[in-house]
Amino acid sequence: MFIQISLVAFSSDDITKDTLNLPKKALIISETDYSSGIYYTMIDLENNEMVLVLYGSDSGIRYYKLRKVIRTGIILDPDRQKILGVGGPSRGGN
Repeated sequence: MFIQISLVAFSSDDITKDTLNLPKKALIISETDYSSGIYYTMIDLENNEMVLVLYGSDSGIRYYKLRKVIRTGIILDPDRQKILGVGGPSRGGN
């Protein structure tokens, strides 16, 4: 939760910088959505670093854009990871 709040609080509109930090090859290990965005936790397969990515919008899903990329410096073994799950609001019915 702290990481999610930090991503929103410190997200910038410097798309050029964040696009350059986005992994070219990645393994997504977790996804969490909220009312105006999606958080991905992924492993950069070029150096096995854990990366947190936020796509969000102020105007609905049609206008999602890359908001923030955080490179953690934490090295993970992709072969030992599994999908942790999907959380957040559901679009399906009950």
